[in-house]
Amino acid sequence: MSQNLRTSIEENLAKLTDLLKNSEIVVLRLNHRPRDFRVTTHTCLTARALGANGVIIADTEAKEIMEKINSLNTAWGGGFWVRDSVAAERVINAWRSLGGVIINLSMYGEDLRNVLSELYFLRHVRRKPFLVMVGSSKVPAKMYTLADYNISITNQPHSEVAALAIFLDKIHGGNWPRYTEGTVRMNPSLKGKGGISITGTVGSDEET
Repeated sequence: MSQNLRTSIEENLAKLTDLLKNSEIVVLRLNHRPRDFRVTTHTCLTARALGANGVIIADTEAKEIMEKINSLNTAWGGGFWVRDSVAAERVINAWRSLGGVIINLSMYGEDLRNVLSELYFLRHVRRKPFLVMVGSSKVPAKMYTLADYNISITNQPHSEVAALAIFLDKIHGGNWPRYTEGTVRMNPSLKGKGGISITGTVGSDEET
């Protein structure tokens, strides 16, 4: 790791603290590599669509992904955020100091169905914020001990994006957000293909 990246990681953690304090669910993306661009982007899209406040891409730079998601937010709405170049263990320590719960999604973890009621109680009754770790390449063994819960969606090989989607859907009880403040709207259709509306000014829609 270069000295410039080390300095950036320290600075970014300080800037991130306020975001963490005001977040209920944050996804921590571990071990992102340049070749993971598409999957990490889909991780961010899934997190946003299903109710996470933001994604932290740990220990590396991912400016292109950040720019892509920021552009999407402008069009589709919402205050979702993405940050990079922050040390994973520092994020975990900061989250724990704020009273949050750390969850590692892994096929080696306990079946979600066995602990869902406990997690639901923590999130919706005790109002505990969740940091959800999602790995890319092999996750270091230490992360399993740092997590409060190691959770599996299935013990069969599967995509981390699928695991995140199912976890967020279950923890929200299916009540994930409906974004309404963007300039782009989806017009769904039960039969046949729907369309997209782009709102230029209040009260006017342009079909694309």
